[in-house]
Amino acid sequence: MAAILFWRRLGKICKERGIDLKVFITPSHALNLEAIRALFL
Repeated sequence: MAAILFWRRLGKICKERGIDLKVFITPSHALNLEAIRALFL
């Protein structure tokens, strides 16, 4: 549930800033999710 809220928030931030958000989740990228989340929380 928290992950869904995070991605919605990230999408909203990107829309507000005019950023085209394209997210591709693969096992290698999954390791970076916590680092990405830390930037926006």
